[in-house]
Amino acid sequence: MTPFKHSMYRPMLYVDVNDVAKAFGIYARKILNGEVDKSGGSLRRVLNLMYPEPVTVLELAEMVRGVVAELTGGRVVPRIEVVDQGLPSLFDPDAKRRFRVDISKTLRFLGLDRLTSPRESIERIVRWKLRSAN
Repeated sequence: MTPFKHSMYRPMLYVDVNDVAKAFGIYARKILNGEVDKSGGSLRRVLNLMYPEPVTVLELAEMVRGVVAELTGGRVVPRIEVVDQGLPSLFDPDAKRRFRVDISKTLRFLGLDRLTSPRESIERIVRWKLRSAN
């Protein structure tokens, strides 16, 4: 894995595709059941759907490495090689701490308890990939 040095601390908000599909289904049912307000003939609800804790590019790479190493019993430990192109850093290591996301209204509206964490998603994907490789 090769994150770029100038953006390795870039904070990202993550959402699992299964959470998106689940939320879409719930929202569609709410529309069909008349539970979504149609002011002026259009649906006027924006839902912020993302895991509420930001993760950096470097943390995501470390997470993938850790999950792969764990699930392969240490047989495979991907290398993380940071590429330095001489560009100035766009983000500092504390940039993600300045992100504040509140998804409580979205979870309440959709009737969800929680969303899938990036680590849970990576574990599911790596497990699936390891099963399909054998």
